Amino acid sequence: GIVNAQWVQQHSDAYQYYNSIFFVDSLLGFVSGYPYPGNPFVLKTTDGENWTQSNISGVPSSLSFANNNIGFCTTFDGIYKTTDSGNSWNLSYQDENHFSSVEFINENDGEIDPLIIAGLFHKQAVIIHPFIDGGTQERNMRAGTENSRGIVGLAKAMQLAYAELAEDTAHISALKEYMRQEILSVCPDAYINGH
Repeated sequence: GIVNAQWVQQHSDAYQYYNSIFFVDSLLGFVSGYPYPGNPFVLKTTDGENWTQSNISGVPSSLSFANNNIGFCTTFDGIYKTTDSGNSWNLSYQDENHFSSVEFINENDGEIDPLIIAGLFHKQAVIIHPFIDGGTQERNMRAGTENSRGIVGLAKAMQLAYAELAEDTAHISALKEYMRQEILSVCPDAYINGH
């Protein structure tokens, strides 16, 4: 069915950039960003109207929460984690990479993408057209956003399938041999083509 949601614009007197929004449920939500000038922040709402602010050291790029209390925020200088529903953020991981997005399905399983920087130089006379219509990523040149949750889910499914591969292979081989014997018992002149 169609959900009749209403959006109400929240005004701010400060000049701020908002980079990411994540709602755990219909009321508990988070927005990350930074004012210019000023310190990066994560805003939290428990009712969709009133917002409280917590500070974070790096400039946020993406938010994801595994549950009401545990959340992750990627920044240009590392990955921050909260265990108290966004009231405080602690640096959890840092290296020379800049991180652009985060998706967690529980406290331990998730995907964090490094920021990949690429460039293209061309003369102004050369017109580059979008290769897929319908999106606004990369200045209207590319449509679609990666399905991070689907990617994480596929990785977990592959991990589980690989863990049971030997057992499944033995079971399928036994079924194949049983079928071969049954066919030959009914039709001794049958020819098996293939494996």
